[in-house]
Amino acid sequence: YVGIYPALRRRARGILRHVLERLTDMRGIYPQTAVYMERTDVWSDGWVGPRLVTSRQVGPGAQRVIIRGEVDLKYIRQPFVLTVLIDGEVVGQQQISQSGRFEIDLTLPEPLPAGEHTVEVRSSAWFVPHRFTRSGDFRPLAWRAASTEESNVVCCS
Repeated sequence: YVGIYPALRRRARGILRHVLERLTDMRGIYPQTAVYMERTDVWSDGWVGPRLVTSRQVGPGAQRVIIRGEVDLKYIRQPFVLTVLIDGEVVGQQQISQSGRFEIDLTLPEPLPAGEHTVEVRSSAWFVPHRFTRSGDFRPLAWRAASTEESNVVCCS
């Protein structure tokens, strides 16, 4: 009893957690969440959904992209990877393995031409707060921008 019971209890918790995660996945997306899936802007409270799309005016010689934010991985079960695209082309990825502030600093293989460019940040995982807190917040959320201003995505030389 002393040797076997604690090991069985720990293993049962892991199995129960896995079963609950599978049930959550099987429930699919709430209809209230589906209406937000195409949103690509930063929310007024700084949260970003599965995709952030913004335009940036750059001068000649811009060769870096910096993404700043913070993430809370408490509700995200799979690996959390941010993929950065410029004008539809993937320029880099970063896996974030712990909660807290992050900064992704990517050096591009060659400078961007001067002018306006579209920067997209795709999240590999996201969560719906209502699923965990029953708060009525059905937004798909992935990470939080460093500020609600445009300074969370920077193109620079």
